[in-house]
Amino acid sequence: MSNNDDYAGKYKLVSVKLKNADGNEADIRLIIKEIQIHESINMTFALYSFHIIDAVMLLENLGVTGSEQITLEILLKDTDTLKTIELSVIDYGGYSRPNNQSQTYTITAINQTAMNASVKRISTGVNGSACGILQDLYSEIDQKNPITLEDAADEGNFGGIIPNLTYRDAFAYLISKAQTTNNGMFFFYETIWNGQVINSFENMISSDIIGKYSLNDGAESGQDSDFNESIAYKIKSIQSDFGLSAFKTFKEGGATSKTHMIDISTKEYTEYFFDISKDDMPSFSKDYVVSDNYHIDLADTEGAYFVSNRNVKAYDGKFENFSQHTDTSLYKKRALLSNLYAMSHTIDITGSDSLSSGKTLEIALQQATDPTIVDVHHDEMLSGNYLITEVVHKFNDNGVYYATVTIKKDSFDRKLMMRGGIF
Repeated sequence: MSNNDDYAGKYKLVSVKLKNADGNEADIRLIIKEIQIHESINMTFALYSFHIIDAVMLLENLGVTGSEQITLEILLKDTDTLKTIELSVIDYGGYSRPNNQSQTYTITAINQTAMNASVKRISTGVNGSACGILQDLYSEIDQKNPITLEDAADEGNFGGIIPNLTYRDAFAYLISKAQTTNNGMFFFYETIWNGQVINSFENMISSDIIGKYSLNDGAESGQDSDFNESIAYKIKSIQSDFGLSAFKTFKEGGATSKTHMIDISTKEYTEYFFDISKDDMPSFSKDYVVSDNYHIDLADTEGAYFVSNRNVKAYDGKFENFSQHTDTSLYKKRALLSNLYAMSHTIDITGSDSLSSGKTLEIALQQATDPTIVDVHHDEMLSGNYLITEVVHKFNDNGVYYATVTIKKDSFDRKLMMRGGIF
C-alpha cells in the first residue's frame, strides 16, 4: 500500500485533454467535479465517468459531436505513480442547466481498445487453449499494451468457429471456455493500475493480501496488532450482505446440479451429478452455505441442470473434442459463482495503486454491541480475507482519491459461527 501516509489518498490530476474530430483539444481538468472509474472481474472493460460543472460552454466552443477522445493523466503522490490512459467518449449524459451561468453533465468513456473491440467483428476458425486464443485475438486490436497474465495456464483444447462476433463478445466467449486443471474458471477484465488481466479464481483467492483494513481505531479487545492503523488502511464506511441462504444456494446450483451430456458422434447419453460435499472445490474457508449434514439429503436434490453436446470424433486423433471437460466444468463454474455470494461487503477506503479487482484483502471488524454493557471483541465471523470483485475509483476536485470496493467470499468457518451463537 502507501509508503508515505502523509500523501495517502492524495493525487494530482496532471491533465484531462478532450480532443474533437478536427484535432482541436481542451484541457478540461478545471471543470471536473469528480472522476469515477468502475472496474470489475465481471466486466471485460472498465467504465470511465467524468462529472462536469461547465461554466465555459465547453460543448459549444469545442464543437463536440460525440466522436471525441480523452487523454487522462493521474499522478498518485504517495507512490509517484503516473498513469496515462487513452479513452474514447461514448456518451454525454445527465445534462442539466441549474442556472444561466452553468451546465452540468457526465462524460462517459471507455479505453480505445475497448472501443475497437466493441465495433470490430471477427469470423475465423480457432484451435488451441482458450486463454492462448484470447491473447492472440487481443493482440490484433492492441499491439501496445500486453495482457497482464496473473494466471493463464488453462487446460484442454478449444476448437471451433468464432461466427462474426465483435472482439469483445469473442473475448467473453473464450474466457467462459477456459478452465483450470480443477475445472475452475478464469476471468478477463480491465483494471486501471494493471491494464487488461487474465486470472483464475484459484489464483485470486490464494494470492497475498494487499493490506489489512480496520473499521475502528484498532483499539477493540482482541484487535490484531498487525493491522496498520494509518489512514491508508481505514474503512470509512461499510454495508454488508449475507448470502447465507440454503434456498438460494440450491436454486442457483451452488450445492448440487446435473449435466445431461449427449455425444452427437456416438449417440451416447451420460449424466453427471455434482455434489459440493464430495467434489474438490477451491474456497476461502472451510465450509460452504450448504454442508453435507444438511437436513435435506444432497443426493436427492438437483438444484440446476445443464444440457450440452460433445463430439468425440471432431478431431482425427489429435484432440478428444472441440471443448474438452465441458461435462465437468459447467456445473463447477456455476457452483463457484453461486457460492461467491456467501458473504459480501461494500466498503469505502482510501485509494491506492495496489487496489485492483481480482486482488484479496483482509478486514477487521469489532462485534456489533455496546462496549459500555459488555466487552467488545474482534468479530471473527465477519472479519478475514475477501476477494475484491469490484472497485469504483473516485478522484474528487479536492485532490482526494478514495474507492468504493465490493469484497466477497464463498465460505466461512461453520464451527466458529456456531460457537458464537450464530446458528
